[in-house]
Amino acid sequence: MICPKCHAEYFENNEKCGDCNLELIDACSIDIPIPDMQWVALKPIYSSTTADMITEILNNEEIPHYAKSDWASSALNTSGNSLIDNIVRIFIPKLYEKKAVEALIGIDY
Repeated sequence: MICPKCHAEYFENNEKCGDCNLELIDACSIDIPIPDMQWVALKPIYSSTTADMITEILNNEEIPHYAKSDWASSALNTSGNSLIDNIVRIFIPKLYEKKAVEALIGIDY
């Protein structure tokens, strides 16, 4: 749920915006522009277990990111290190690149 005036996001069980006191609407019913972000990739990660650990660090540091697995591990629903050449790429916004590099210092991946 989202406020139509200030665009604050709320959980489904809320009915009114705490700031504007307006009825909340479904977020899909309004067109909110997505900022033009440049994404950069961290170096390739050859283990989905290591990728999970790195995404956990990025979550703790509140760094936006998304991870992209290779086709085989995604399509075959494999996990861990069960596939040879299992490559995971993690992308972060360019604005957070320095913060991400600092958060991952000392991790050999």
